[in-house]
Formats: sequence, C-alpha cells, structure tokens
Amino acid sequence: MKKLIISVLVVMLLMMFVGCKKAEANDFTITVPMETGITGFWFPDDDTIAGGVSLTVMRLQHAQIEKFSLDLDGTLAKEINENKDTLAGIGVKVNYLVGQTNEAGLVFEPSIGVTLLNNVKAFEDVITGFRVAIYGNIVLYKF
Repeated sequence: MKKLIISVLVVMLLMMFVGCKKAEANDFTITVPMETGITGFWFPDDDTIAGGVSLTVMRLQHAQIEKFSLDLDGTLAKEINENKDTLAGIGVKVNYLVGQTNEAGLVFEPSIGVTLLNNVKAFEDVITGFRVAIYGNIVLYKF
C-alpha cells in the first residue's frame, strides 16, 4: 500500500512540473486546477474543528459523474476549539463540487466532502498518520 501511495505522489509531482494542464483516458480526466481556497474542517474522531487555506494541485474526474472529483491538495490550518495545534499537511479529498467555473482569477466556488489529512512533520509522515475529516471549501482564486 505504501508503494502505491508513493507512486501516485511521484506521478502527481511529475505532472505538476511537466506543465500538463489536462490528460484524458477512458472517460477519466486529470487536471491541474491550481485553486486556492478557504477551508473548514471537522474531525469526527475527537470533535476538533480547524480552519485554514488549501491549494488544490490535482483533480481526477470521470465523465459520467461530473459533480464529484478526487483532489490532491496541500493544507495549512489551525485548530479552533482544542489545543490550537497548527496542521500542515497533504490531503486527498472526495469532493462534491457545489458550484464550478472554468474562469481564472477571483471566483466564488464552494465544495464539500470528506478528506484524509495528515500533519506532515517529517518525510515519513507523508504516507502515514492520516485522519478523516469532513470539510467545506470556498475557492477564492484559480490560477
């Protein structure tokens, strides 16, 4: 499982540096939307609430289910109601796109979903220690 996750992360990083904006295969579309948004998280395992910003770097969609996507993002957040820990991590989100636009620049684009998020403090943390969170995101700027 670790090898699969590392392989997926390496492919995603390579796609970012190659400059590929869109790739399609068998009704699947991979895009590099580069969206920055404000995100709120609720971690049901310990009832923690956090808020912060996220940068979406890759999105996987299927042609038959246009409103849903699988996103890879980087997140920086701060706990609100607990120990006030700072969370910096890599998240994988199952995303329901409430509103969607293809315009670049300042936008208002809400989405909701479930994410696996970890707090990256060392390289080993990239593939371990994921926590489940429910999130709400409002995209504010698209590159």
